Amino acid sequence: MGLDEFDRIKKYFRPLASIERGSLNLLDDAAVLPVDDASKIVISTDALVEGIHFFGEDEVDLIAQKSLRTNLSDMAAMGATPWVYTLSLSLGPVIKGTLDQWLASFVKGLKKDQDKYDVGLIGGDSVASSGPTMISITILGRADPRGVITRNGASVYDDIYVSGTIGDSATGLNIIKEPIDDLAYSEELYLKGRYYLPDPRVKLGRGLVGIASAAMDVSDGLLQDLGHLCSASSLGAIVNWPLLPLSKGVQQLLHKKIIPTSLIVNGGDDYELLFTAPKRLRTEVKAIAKASDVVVTRIGHMITGSGVSLLDKSDRLINSIGTGFKHA
Repeated sequence: MGLDEFDRIKKYFRPLASIERGSLNLLDDAAVLPVDDASKIVISTDALVEGIHFFGEDEVDLIAQKSLRTNLSDMAAMGATPWVYTLSLSLGPVIKGTLDQWLASFVKGLKKDQDKYDVGLIGGDSVASSGPTMISITILGRADPRGVITRNGASVYDDIYVSGTIGDSATGLNIIKEPIDDLAYSEELYLKGRYYLPDPRVKLGRGLVGIASAAMDVSDGLLQDLGHLCSASSLGAIVNWPLLPLSKGVQQLLHKKIIPTSLIVNGGDDYELLFTAPKRLRTEVKAIAKASDVVVTRIGHMITGSGVSLLDKSDRLINSIGTGFKHA
């Protein structure tokens, strides 16, 4: 087995990174490029590959929206305001309709979210390929004048929060692959929708600047991503399983043992915000969440040491939970 994404970055690409020019040592959701003494640009790139992050049978406008929203989520994690983006398309064989129809639907999806999030396309590239379609977006955002939120600012005893609910997207993907009969149709649609169309927490991220001590988005699984935050902050974390926010459908499937605990904490693609904040700022966090119209839940706290421990209702360690999604 070769190196995974994170080991490849550490071994091959981190030595090339320029910290002075804003790379943050390739440890964060985005780079921060100083423009002048008063302003900074936040930059991130994400790629979605057919067969891994989306499927050829999926609705094309939703594929486009998901491609843009995963990048918007990186802006949210840094507390930045999205501004412009570039798009690179490697177009493989089209399954649904003609290429013109595919592109028309794709552009329709992009336009919808450009209007929703006030972000615009400024360039890119498009090529044809015999392989799977790949969509790569580089997004630029404006940093808040007060600064950005990085992964390395957490302190011992800081609270750990997550926005929304977790495990929905991974559960939705499971249902898409293997339909089940143990769930109300409305709950099934909701879970599938969470996979097809994540909800980047841009407003919440901006509100947390100056409040959150560290943050990132949950893309590869709650425990794995929290592990990255812990590593960047040189700390460990305690997560209390009974506190994790779960949607009604996930709770039902978990209770019936149709899905395992590991799917919820390791499944990935949630694109919720995971952040830490000092205990003394609990009132402020609650107010920001309310103003952003997003539910946030306190799920644990930071500790000395390293790694993430998941505890049950009796504060016993839950073992054999595995790790999150690994990019090949």
